[in-house]
Amino acid sequence: MTVLCAFAGAVVPSQTRVVLNTDTLVAVAGEGGAYLVDVSDPGSRLWVEIDTAAGSARSAPMWIDHEAELRIGRPELNVQAKLGGKEGPISSDGLIDIFTLVVEHYNSPVPWTGKGSRKTAGPAVEYNLDDVFSDGFGRRSCAPVSGGGYFTTDEWTLMNDYFRVGGSTRHAKDPNDPPEDPDGDPPEPKEPPAPSKPLEPTQVQKLGRLIDKAVTSMSSMAFLESRPPARLAADIRTAALLLAIARRREGMDKAKVDAASAKLFHTLFAGSNGSRPLLDLYVDGHPEASDLMQSSDLTAAITLWIADLLNKPEAEPWFEFAATRLAALHPWLTQGKEDRLESLERLSVHVASLAEALPDFWVS
Repeated sequence: MTVLCAFAGAVVPSQTRVVLNTDTLVAVAGEGGAYLVDVSDPGSRLWVEIDTAAGSARSAPMWIDHEAELRIGRPELNVQAKLGGKEGPISSDGLIDIFTLVVEHYNSPVPWTGKGSRKTAGPAVEYNLDDVFSDGFGRRSCAPVSGGGYFTTDEWTLMNDYFRVGGSTRHAKDPNDPPEDPDGDPPEPKEPPAPSKPLEPTQVQKLGRLIDKAVTSMSSMAFLESRPPARLAADIRTAALLLAIARRREGMDKAKVDAASAKLFHTLFAGSNGSRPLLDLYVDGHPEASDLMQSSDLTAAITLWIADLLNKPEAEPWFEFAATRLAALHPWLTQGKEDRLESLERLSVHVASLAEALPDFWVS
């Protein structure tokens, strides 16, 4: 990638850093003010960062125009701009800002033809009798995540990954890296992240209104039909993640979040007032949707969603049946892909806390 930069100072740096999504890369000076950097993913926006006498300075975001991005609407770009280039916990004001932009995005159609390759859905996944009769199968489990130490709550990166359609910004471990020495010293425990400040009453009211707007926007067939399958999958997992983060903020009215969350889950996946689930209708109309929507991040988000609603004190037994029906009717939704365990563990650490092990819950 070639980046053209102009600097206000007299000294032009021989090297800059390019922040692409959440990755920081070194760019080497070329000719005519150009800086060159090798990238594995074109991304949609970048920032240029340099060191000055007063510390590091970062530019405003610059859009990367390519064909896929040109079809993205302004509301979607606004959410991406808010999420890109940030790391760590999301502040209360930041959470409200994200919800505000996401609601605007949910209320705006996404350009697409509405036609797919019409591939047939994948075959149903057969269960294994040895698994069914193994110890612990079907048992709800809330166990600590192995590994110990502390984990930094990187809600910004997690939200960025869940909103993205083109895949995660995470990088897999290099298979050529040497294996860890089992006899070596254990890694130092990471410092715990600073706790988020309790929500102010006005912030609780704002989040409550935004959650209601998001649920209303997503609770119609018109919303689903305004989304191509990959974008719909990203919007569903984003909604599940936002609800989970809001639910865990100190001072938030958890009962209100749970009520709104259950209402949306019923509409999308279980049906309400005698009507069929909206997802069933969508997949009927777009048989290719299951192939295009399936991902391990979506499976992890649905698992967390179900876990939160099942663990409500007032949860009724019928919801457990509804969750089981969803897993049986749409196995692609709950099976994920090869990296399913990694996605479940990551979401368990960053959102569900160390006390709730989503991989174990997923088995049940």
